[in-house]
Amino acid sequence: QGGVVCTVTSTADAGAGTLRACAESATGPTWIRFDIDGEIALSSSIRLPSDLTIDGRDRSVDITGAGLRVQSEGNIIITDLRFHSGGDWDDNDAIQIKGGHDIWVHHCSLSDYADGLLDLTKGTKDVTVSWNKFSDHDKVMLISANDNDTEDENTRVTLHHNWFKETKQRHPRIRHGKLHAYNNFIDGWGDYGMGCSTNSECYSERNVFEAATNFKAIVTQVGEDDGQGEVESHGDLMLNGAFAEERGTVFKPGDFYAYSAESTDNLSAAIQAGAGAQ
Repeated sequence: QGGVVCTVTSTADAGAGTLRACAESATGPTWIRFDIDGEIALSSSIRLPSDLTIDGRDRSVDITGAGLRVQSEGNIIITDLRFHSGGDWDDNDAIQIKGGHDIWVHHCSLSDYADGLLDLTKGTKDVTVSWNKFSDHDKVMLISANDNDTEDENTRVTLHHNWFKETKQRHPRIRHGKLHAYNNFIDGWGDYGMGCSTNSECYSERNVFEAATNFKAIVTQVGEDDGQGEVESHGDLMLNGAFAEERGTVFKPGDFYAYSAESTDNLSAAIQAGAGAQ
């Protein structure tokens, strides 16, 4: 609101008319739109400023190589982009947010990066992740990087209507913070579905967990984490022997915002049809 529109006219990595130029030149509220389709192969990540929307609606925009990075910035929207074919170097995430706040990732398709697809760490809070498709990946979504990151105690994340399609683990993996996950489709995971570990609180509501070879839909401790998290499962649909470990009591989402969780009837079909970049 009250900002400017910057239009991407080039699929080059850098220079006039590129996504990088639009992001790096933003000095106030900026709405980035695309006037082109195609692949933007990034040699290094693009750091996003506050008050920025990257809007790929009505276009077919692929981000490859590196990804997008947020460092202690907020009021950011990322929508309708395809992230895939990430470069094989350490700490290369499709979207990496450290200490960010008030962020919305919506209708994106994310797959095949060297590290994570979406990592939320270092005190990041108030993030909504909705209608995305995650596929062809191992460590999908990390919320808080280790047991000692107590700044993540104020982390709050909402996941809804996402499709985790036959990915291995971290749907998500969370420590310390609060997670409200409702109306997601966690489909044929490898090691586990959701991992709610060290001091975290997870409110899982009307999700569809469809097991393949592993039946652990929600676990309260992951790997060598020092402690367990607390989990409540409300109306989740467990298929093919899937089960959740419930432990303790957690926050009530209704204390933070108004929302309406749908029935799990036909939910997986709706998510498969509507999740990801459109």
